[in-house]
Amino acid sequence: MIDFKEVFTASMILFAVINIIGSTPVVVSIKEKVGKIESEKATLVAMIIMIGFLFVGEEILNLIGIDINSFAVAGAIVIFFIALEMVLGVTMFQGEEPETASIVPIAFPIIAGAGTLTTLLSLRAEYDFKGEVFAPKNTDWTVIYSEDKGLANPCFSRVVFIKPIKNAEDLGKFHNRKIQSIGMGISNIEKRKKLIDLVTMLGGDRCPSIGSMSKFNSPWDGIFGMDRMVRWISMSNQ
Repeated sequence: MIDFKEVFTASMILFAVINIIGSTPVVVSIKEKVGKIESEKATLVAMIIMIGFLFVGEEILNLIGIDINSFAVAGAIVIFFIALEMVLGVTMFQGEEPETASIVPIAFPIIAGAGTLTTLLSLRAEYDFKGEVFAPKNTDWTVIYSEDKGLANPCFSRVVFIKPIKNAEDLGKFHNRKIQSIGMGISNIEKRKKLIDLVTMLGGDRCPSIGSMSKFNSPWDGIFGMDRMVRWISMSNQ
């Protein structure tokens, strides 16, 4: 069911970020240069870019190795140079013609710019959540149940994420080297050993029982603390 309140909220956020009213002087300056701007083409291209980035934008950025913050900075630099053209009366972007000016720079990056595209990703993350949140009024633990695939990024501050999996061995698909401790609540000894072998081969350091994850024994996260303070010397009897 469509929540019109959420639609209205997202629309107002995008309207503020795109800020087409504030970009009017830039658009007028470009129109004076090229003589004509095809508003229908600019609107259609901007819509296609925004819809495409909404669904595959994050995957594209990960593929080329660019994080969202760097992408936003690069887009801001492009808009900065466009503003310099208008203020100083110089030409930095050559070959602006009516056929292309409606797409670059009107559709991108003025309408569907870096700020707009990163905002789309933020809105998707906010409204795409499927699950339940159990949060107290005080500073006790917050429990988030989500059926999304993969492990959640840690946010600390007494937050626990719960995600269902059909098979405990599927945990290996989501484990990464940044995870050190994996709490085990498996009563079957053989299954427990098998899972411990799996996660430690993937980089896990500790597999304590649930409830004992904050109690550290030796080795500490895969190393013996004394090793860092003692110089070990071997000696032979011969």
